[in-house]
Amino acid sequence: MSDKEIKFWFTTKTGKHVPVFEGETKAEALKRVVSKSQQKGIVVKSKTDTTVDKKSDFDEEQQQKEKQIAIAKNANTNQKSTQTYHKESIKELSDSKYTDGTYDIDTKKTKSFPKGYQVTFCQIGDNYTDKDYQGKVDECLKMSSDGKTYAGKFGGTPEISFHCDDKEQAIAYAKANNQISIWDWENGLEIDTGGSGDRNKTRAQVEKEWEKAKEEEERAKAPKRLYLDDISAEEANKTTDILDLQTKDRYSFKSGTKLTGVYVFAGKGCSKVFRDAEKYAKRWGGKASEWQHCAGMGYITNGKKTYQREIHWVQGADGKMREAFIKYRY
Repeated sequence: MSDKEIKFWFTTKTGKHVPVFEGETKAEALKRVVSKSQQKGIVVKSKTDTTVDKKSDFDEEQQQKEKQIAIAKNANTNQKSTQTYHKESIKELSDSKYTDGTYDIDTKKTKSFPKGYQVTFCQIGDNYTDKDYQGKVDECLKMSSDGKTYAGKFGGTPEISFHCDDKEQAIAYAKANNQISIWDWENGLEIDTGGSGDRNKTRAQVEKEWEKAKEEEERAKAPKRLYLDDISAEEANKTTDILDLQTKDRYSFKSGTKLTGVYVFAGKGCSKVFRDAEKYAKRWGGKASEWQHCAGMGYITNGKKTYQREIHWVQGADGKMREAFIKYRY
């Protein structure tokens, strides 16, 4: 028996009565009792004959208490409504120095988890009263693993999220709230949940916007002109109809000629937008983002005279020259 004075006793969920001595915590007391029992070869059992696990009931109780404290803190931060506090907190993430990811809502330090799933409920265009917003947050926190909300950035857009241990629950909640995806921490990938993330747009509309944004990003990095290889006489001679836009006369390539100085000056691969891309995609097929307006020098003939001209044409992903024409005569 210890000479230390017993401060108090407590009972675990499994029915074990544990004394806590002066200067000792509950966790230390339970660890002492379990360790002592193991040394004596005694299996400590509860009133229901359930073995006391090494992971103490007290630790679990503490985790639940910490979670409840975190939930309360979320609801009363700075005496502002949760919605106001969240909007103010994630506004900073609009700065380009913050990349897509999860952040502590107060410090803005990056946050990660070894496993589980990151989920959000807000959609662009959502308008909540403070009461309704608080209700949504409370709903999320009941599913969360730690009773906390986090700031985040997805596709360049700031958002509020929570961490959930249950995959099926996370997916179901994201689908119910029209979310694009959830984040799988353990595997480092998105799990598509089929939504648009925006109450005013369909998934197809959002995907089109993504594609456009990606094109703009690539175009910003692209050169003004994208130079290509010369086109052989064999390839050039496959095109037999070249329109003079000024006179409306028709030409063909002179036999044996090849196109030199070939370049793309609008469309895929260069910085200039190809404004007619949609038209050619509808006419010939493929995606508008794949179409290019090209040009190169070559010799053309009408059967009587031969001219050296800059020939223009359009081409899609297959690289075939289509609708060739000359813009200038010189």
